[in-house]
Amino acid sequence: MDGPLLYLTGSPVLILATTLLKDAQTGAPVAQARFKSVSSRTLSALTIEISAQDAAGRPLQENSNFQYRDLRVVQGDEFGGDTSIPLPDARSSSVCLTVREALFDDGSSWEAPRRARWESIPPQQSLQEVLGDEELLDMYRINTSMRAHLVPGSFSDLWFCACGAVNRSSDETCFRCGLEFTTATHFLSRAVLEEERAWYREGQQHARERAEQRVRRRKRAIRYGSIAASLLVIAIAALLLFFGIVRPTMGKEALENPSVGDTVYFGDTYWQVLDVQNGRALLITQDILERRPYDDEYVDTTWEACSLRAYLNGDFLNAHFSADEEGRIALTKLVNADNPEYGTPGGNETQDRVFLLSIEEAQDYFSSDAARQAKQEGRAYFWCLRSPGSGAVPLTDILTDTDVTLSEFADHIVDNVAFVGADGSIDTHGVDTTIAAIGIRPALWLNVGASGDREGVRTS
Repeated sequence: MDGPLLYLTGSPVLILATTLLKDAQTGAPVAQARFKSVSSRTLSALTIEISAQDAAGRPLQENSNFQYRDLRVVQGDEFGGDTSIPLPDARSSSVCLTVREALFDDGSSWEAPRRARWESIPPQQSLQEVLGDEELLDMYRINTSMRAHLVPGSFSDLWFCACGAVNRSSDETCFRCGLEFTTATHFLSRAVLEEERAWYREGQQHARERAEQRVRRRKRAIRYGSIAASLLVIAIAALLLFFGIVRPTMGKEALENPSVGDTVYFGDTYWQVLDVQNGRALLITQDILERRPYDDEYVDTTWEACSLRAYLNGDFLNAHFSADEEGRIALTKLVNADNPEYGTPGGNETQDRVFLLSIEEAQDYFSSDAARQAKQEGRAYFWCLRSPGSGAVPLTDILTDTDVTLSEFADHIVDNVAFVGADGSIDTHGVDTTIAAIGIRPALWLNVGASGDREGVRTS
């Protein structure tokens, strides 16, 4: 039966559960146990000691040993649950076990001290339960790890990450998600999270105001389309530039003859040149322009069907580009590949003028994590990719897995979307598609030369 997690200081494994069953064919009692490796060394064999008791709790026989062999278990792996251990006495009503010895593939071993006491580990609480506020939970994840769903803590010589991974206290960062223990615990403070939420809301307000200003400028340009009005706009722009309110456009030569690595000004935004070929340049915004969910509804989705794609190729185009500028943006055929790690389907090919980079493009077009880093309001921030993250699992699998918490359940129901972290690393596991706080860096192919065909760009 499942019970509390058991641990002995220095042990390479946790005991997750022990169960007493009956063999389906013979009816004889059998024991099963599940373990989790917490060692950085690869485990090759594990010896356990088993004692059986009758219904009154009396020992039935001398303790016996059993060895799990030919293992290739690495840190974080669970094992043992599929192995049945025969018990010789049919009166066995309960079992107890302890780990006696572990062997590793490097030839080293660990042996438990005799009469050592295995202690129960308190279960981790859900972050959602403790914080009690969806926005604060988002703030915690943004500043720590998008996989965070549990309250981090420590026990003996272990520490438990917010992503659920178990680490040695000597390890500063989580082996699974890379989160530092000090960071994980620092952002548990409600005061810190409230401060982060205030900054987030202020940034959202500024983004809305800038978007409204862009729409008003476009409407004025259409309404006053005379030469005099154009001169007036230029004069106003010059004054705003003088007072540092807006940034200047790049020269025509830089925009018409770009090179990879250049920064150009197009529409009303600065862009970074990622690629140049066949009279076209692939541009991505230099900064994170705004924060917006990948999809408005909490359902499985792909790039083809998400609300963010509709926004970028609709309202975003109208707000940021004139009709002439929009005409220079090539229609791009996008290959939406499956997630390379989880196999989550990427969906059908699409044709878009504005899009997000895929996992593969974010890997190929940037030379390092540092090159992928982007900011919003002067702060490093994470930004969305169009590729799917980890996939949804069958509901039956969740319901039969007693270790799945409520927050993990919610996290598995809906496909995530991959993203680039604030440090520039690519997270293929991803974040919930409906999170409103994810940064957006639009990309597009721009016709920059006379030889550039206005249609038919294809990218992976």
